[in-house]
Amino acid sequence: MPTARDANSLVDLLPGASRGFVWGGGGDAANNYQLDGVSVNHPGVGGDFLSPSIDWIEALEVRGLGAGAEYGGFQGGLINAITKTGTNNWQGSLRANYISPALTGSNIRPNEEGAEQDMRREVSGEMRGPVIRDRLFYFVGGIVIDRDVNVPNLNLATPGEFRDVQQGFRDIRGIAKLTLLPDSRDRIDALFGRRDDQVERAGLNGIDDPAATTRVRSPTSFYELAWTRTGVTTSLDARLAGFDSRETRGAYAGTGVPGIQIFSRGRQPRFQNAAFTEQLEPRSLGGNITWKKQSPLPGGENKLVVGAEYTRGWWENRRTRNGGLTWMPYVNPATGLVNAADARTWPEVASQWGAELMLKSDVDDGAIFIQDYLTLLPNLTFTPGLRYGRWNGWLTPRDTASRRFLAARHQAFDPRMGVVWDVSGRNDFVLKAHWGRYHQAMNSVFFDRAEGGNVYTNERFYFQGPDLTDTRKVYTPAQRDALLNKSGDPSCCTGFSSNFVEAILNEEGAVENYRQPYVEQAVLSAEKRFGPKWKLEVVYTNRVNKDIVGLVDRNLAENYSPIVNIGVKDRVNGQTIFDQHGNPLVLPIIWISNQDLKADLIRRASFPGRPFRQLPDTPSRISTA
Repeated sequence: MPTARDANSLVDLLPGASRGFVWGGGGDAANNYQLDGVSVNHPGVGGDFLSPSIDWIEALEVRGLGAGAEYGGFQGGLINAITKTGTNNWQGSLRANYISPALTGSNIRPNEEGAEQDMRREVSGEMRGPVIRDRLFYFVGGIVIDRDVNVPNLNLATPGEFRDVQQGFRDIRGIAKLTLLPDSRDRIDALFGRRDDQVERAGLNGIDDPAATTRVRSPTSFYELAWTRTGVTTSLDARLAGFDSRETRGAYAGTGVPGIQIFSRGRQPRFQNAAFTEQLEPRSLGGNITWKKQSPLPGGENKLVVGAEYTRGWWENRRTRNGGLTWMPYVNPATGLVNAADARTWPEVASQWGAELMLKSDVDDGAIFIQDYLTLLPNLTFTPGLRYGRWNGWLTPRDTASRRFLAARHQAFDPRMGVVWDVSGRNDFVLKAHWGRYHQAMNSVFFDRAEGGNVYTNERFYFQGPDLTDTRKVYTPAQRDALLNKSGDPSCCTGFSSNFVEAILNEEGAVENYRQPYVEQAVLSAEKRFGPKWKLEVVYTNRVNKDIVGLVDRNLAENYSPIVNIGVKDRVNGQTIFDQHGNPLVLPIIWISNQDLKADLIRRASFPGRPFRQLPDTPSRISTA
């Protein structure tokens, strides 16, 4: 089937490994993804970013268990995609695939929430060959993939199997590579690629209005330059690679129009516009240089590998709430319905504010290494190695007047040692053992909560709002605070409620005793060959993760107070909630934030309650919020 066409999906073919779990690694971010031997990881969240197409890949190298000191930046595995290169022989291919909506049946069941592909068409091609025979070669490739996805309609007001609007996906990719052989000892590779992902109605589901979805545009450029010089006993390899991406998750109604979400129990639909607009800009530039020398020894040989590598990454993530707020109208207490398009019919309206972020970070990883492959006897090889790494991470605060500052720094050594014993001397029975330390590459997830970064903002929820006639009406925080109802008069029905619930999202603190996460790994292996076609291998791996980065609440014991024997009632109608035995539900103890307790006591003292505004021909209802 024409699915999973990216190169890294091939990892699932390896025993004991999958793309997000390579030999026990903690998720996709624990891996080190490379393009032709140079790291191209996401500088913000880690993990794979480029996902090159299978059609462009000559081979996929996966390392991890027993990897030497020349390999680092991972706690799971190192996944290196080697791109194709032209030769003296011309080769070309064209691939086309089309899945017709008319010939595609549906497996969606009634009331099922999910998505189902309706149409898919793909045209891809590649070509490689000589520009100048024996000297200059080329490889080019291109892919265009279009997909339409149906989403089941879960809206009872307009029942149907699928929504009238589909999700649309377009993936456009291109690559060009030149390989120059100026003489018998040198090789130069230059690569440039471009990828553009486009999504219409991203986030479409079975209940939200299509106007509340987003439009995604994600153009990315990537490049590589490499030089290799080989001799009789030595070789020198220098490589440079990187990428530059700009992704926008934009709202269809623009950044000045607020979103709307119904305020009631359970999951409620969204209308008018997406709640947030998001812009993401990851960039990376890295390189390495490796020198190898092979020397004969009596009864064996010695191969020495010395080198260094360096990666620089930048990551910006800006999320802003459209219109500065999200309106959350109450349902009509008499009918249980609400007209999201007509604010004049709303009996009351709540609102959400904040939950924005502005993350601007940059990181660097540097390392030098020395690795020896020492064969003292024809059947006995030792592999000692040592790697020194240094990691830095910086934040630029939201306040443009504040300067960029160093948020996290660490340096450490990774010793490695292995031995391979060919017991039979004929590769029929081989024993292996290896122990090593592997540090993770740096990304901003490790330090985005550093004090002074001011990356995140809290989210506020106001239970009531002013009289509205226009669903697109917006207020600034200053205008909102000027309209707070502080009189305590329940009959006053204009302005925002003085009480609000604040979700604390901006936790940050001093970075203390920072250590880059790493894994210590021991591997034991036995291989036995049976004839020319069969081989049995048994591998035991012991991995221990250390120096895990985390957030610590030093005031946890003082920040909360216990409240005992809490009776639970329905927030809307005040009715008692019963447990599974039919008795009134009583919670023996709840730990409540002192900040929330303080805010509630102030509210109770100054704001005893507030009625819903009365709709025509409907009774009034007192809010218990």
